[in-house]
Amino acid sequence: MSRVNIFLDSGAHSLYIFNVLKGKAVESIPLQGDEARARAKEMAEMRRQLTLQGGYNLARASVTGRHTASKEGFKYFYENVFWEYLDSYGKFLQRFGSLIEKCVNMDVIFNPEQTWKAQKYIEDNYGVEPIPVIHWGTPYSWIEKYVKEGYEYLGIGGLGQEVHVNRYTDWADGVFEMLKGTNIKTHGFAMTSYPMILRYPWTSVDSTTYTLMAGYGKILIPHLRNGEFDFTPTPYILKVSSMKGKKKYVGRNPTYHLLRGNEKKVVDQWMEYIGEKIGDDNEEGVSNSHYRRCVANIQFFLAFQKWLEGRERQFVPRERFGFV
Repeated sequence: MSRVNIFLDSGAHSLYIFNVLKGKAVESIPLQGDEARARAKEMAEMRRQLTLQGGYNLARASVTGRHTASKEGFKYFYENVFWEYLDSYGKFLQRFGSLIEKCVNMDVIFNPEQTWKAQKYIEDNYGVEPIPVIHWGTPYSWIEKYVKEGYEYLGIGGLGQEVHVNRYTDWADGVFEMLKGTNIKTHGFAMTSYPMILRYPWTSVDSTTYTLMAGYGKILIPHLRNGEFDFTPTPYILKVSSMKGKKKYVGRNPTYHLLRGNEKKVVDQWMEYIGEKIGDDNEEGVSNSHYRRCVANIQFFLAFQKWLEGRERQFVPRERFGFV
């Protein structure tokens, strides 16, 4: 059976680090004086590195800030400041190498050649092998290059570059076709789109869905089929915030306090299943706590992960028609 790990991060895109510190609290190491101040400075740098968010934000800053989306669009990634950033990242990985399980390349979105150079720069200068990253539209020749290099993991960008889902799947189908028969693991960035998770045999994915929905007062609810929760269909997005409106549906999302009969029973059964409560004026729950909504959405993805682990997931490319 294939295993899928769903990593729920808080917004990382390209300098995404899995299991940073492996659960070890570096801040808790008893230090005093200059040594303590030095360690605090190192941890501040670590947080800064995680905050910068790698290629996604650098690409956005390059295109929308200092440069425009023209021939100058990639200029930032050829300037000294980019390589200085790579040096800072490489030193950071070296410093905390024993504590970091997986790290990711400083990718240059839509520029596979410069992404490859960044990959090799970190490897050659710092002895670290980050996970390579590709994005929608990356020519298959570059995927072949990574396969031949024998990388264990390949990071694949999601639908974040304003590409239509059909164009993305056409490209991604080809990628996973190429990966068939290899032992390469795949991580999907910003990938909790239900159709995308179910379509491809990801090893792991990450997304901010759990916290973004919680911020809008919403939680994810699976379908109930024959007395069991079924994760095959796209889940319901239920508005549970205690700020009550008068409409049963907000857009296409139902509102808990206006549900009736069996609809509400399904929600209540799910709440019991994950150990959460709706909450009221006297009790904390998903209706009045952003934190509890986050937890409920994390519980949804954990249950979804467990459900996926019990199923053999073999990628089958979409049948195409016409001349292309």
